[in-house]
Amino acid sequence: MMSILSGEDNSVTGDPSQGVSDYKENQVNPKNFLPISITCFAIAGAFLGFYALKPETITMLPEWLQTVSFFSWIPGVVLLLAGFAFLILYGVGLSAQYFLKNCKYFDCRKANEADLLKIYDIATDLYDWNVSPLETMKKWHSHNKTIFWVIEKTIFSDKKKIKSFEGYFCVIPMKEEAVEMFLKGEVTGATMEVGHIVPERRKFTDVYIGGIAAYSNSAKGYAMLGLKQYLSFLMERGVCRVLTRPVTPDGMRVAIHHSFVPLGPNADEGNLYQINNH
Repeated sequence: MMSILSGEDNSVTGDPSQGVSDYKENQVNPKNFLPISITCFAIAGAFLGFYALKPETITMLPEWLQTVSFFSWIPGVVLLLAGFAFLILYGVGLSAQYFLKNCKYFDCRKANEADLLKIYDIATDLYDWNVSPLETMKKWHSHNKTIFWVIEKTIFSDKKKIKSFEGYFCVIPMKEEAVEMFLKGEVTGATMEVGHIVPERRKFTDVYIGGIAAYSNSAKGYAMLGLKQYLSFLMERGVCRVLTRPVTPDGMRVAIHHSFVPLGPNADEGNLYQINNH
C-alpha cells in the first residue's frame, strides 16, 4: 500500500451513479403557501373594505349587516396577519428547500469489500507507484476489517440522495515481531503480509498509517480529521506507537505538522516517521 500523507490538489468528481438510493420524504411544498397567502389577503381586503363603508351606505343595510360591518375589521386584521405569515413561510420554505436540494456532507465509515477496488483506483490514479496489489488489499481486509476507512460524500438532490466515494485512509495494526522487521527495513507497507497484521478484535500497541488520499480538498480535510479521530481512539485504548512513511514533500510537511518525527538521522522522503506523543 502507498505510504503517504497526502495534501496535493487533485480535484476529481466521484461517480454520482454509484450509491444512488431513494429516501422517504414527508414535506409540505412551500409553493402551496403562496396561493393561501393571496387568498388571505383577498378575503382580508373584503372584510376591511366592508368595515370602511361610508356611514350613509351602512344605514341602508339591514341591521344585522350593520353589526357585521362594525366588527368586520377583526377578521380582516386576522386574515391580513395570516396572509403575511403564509408569505413568510413561502419564502423560508423555498430557501430551506433550495438548501436541502443542494446540501452535501461527508461521512467516514469502515470499508467493505466493494470499496477496495475504489481505494485501489484512487491510489493508482493519484500515486502510480508503491501501491499494494488489489489481491493483497483483499487479504488484509479479510483478515482485519478495520484497516481501511472510506470517506463518502452524500448529496441531496430532489427526492434522491447521491453517495460517492471521495477518499480513504488506511491504518494497519502490526504484530510486535513485524514492527521489529519494519524498523530494520525488512518489511515495508507495500510488502506487508497478512502474517504481520493483528487479526480483528485482538489487542495491539503498534499501527502503521498505510495511506491517506482523497480527490477534493474538502474530502482531504475530512479524511485527515477522520484519521486523527481514529488514532486518538486507538491511543485511548493502548496504542503507543504510530508509524508512517511519507514519500512526497507535501506528505512530509503534513507528517511533521502532526507531530511525526523521523526515526534515524535523516528526515528525507521515504524514511520512517513516528508520532511524538511527548
